[in-house]
Amino acid sequence: LGTATAPGEAGTIVESDPTMGTLQLTPAGYKILVQVSEELVEDAAFDIAAFIADAAGQEVAIAHGAAAGTAVVTAAGSGVTGATFVPTYAELVSLQYAVKQQYRSAPKAGWLMSDATLGAILGITSSSVPLFQPGGQGGVDRLLGKPVYTASGIADIGDDAKPILFGDLGQIKTALVGGIRVDVSREYAWNLGLVSYKVEVRGATGLAQADAVKYYACN
Repeated sequence: LGTATAPGEAGTIVESDPTMGTLQLTPAGYKILVQVSEELVEDAAFDIAAFIADAAGQEVAIAHGAAAGTAVVTAAGSGVTGATFVPTYAELVSLQYAVKQQYRSAPKAGWLMSDATLGAILGITSSSVPLFQPGGQGGVDRLLGKPVYTASGIADIGDDAKPILFGDLGQIKTALVGGIRVDVSREYAWNLGLVSYKVEVRGATGLAQADAVKYYACN
């Protein structure tokens, strides 16, 4: 954005226009087809259609999430390059403060990484005080005082990987077209006695400001 100044009493306010860019999101479709026998649908003691819709919906959401994680890593800015695979306390602090204050202190500032990476850094301590604080009772886990989330599509710790992101996660923008769609057909495979469920979601994710989120890179 522009730069604020202190013009003084009756002073002239200096114009400082922001340089606006564009974020183009092109939705892609993530789909799954599930078929079950007519007998199972009719004999199940629970709502099999709702079960399939829920489970398949999770699968397409995971597929979209993996693509979203990759897109955010690609767009994020360079923060810290570690001396080893597993980051040290000092490197995590450096990554946190490599992000500008307005993003570092934003309401949605936090960490993003894979489950495996989070597991690798759980034991990191500073003066015997763990850096990771479990949320408990449905709360949000925290790392260095900021919320930490895990997501697919972000590489695990390894050669030339970018396994850890920190910054204003509110700058991650997602466009979903029509939400999750569930279609059911008894005709598609009627000769086999199968009921077909097609579940799909169309969406795209990107990072609005590259400076808002930065990554830790393995050496």
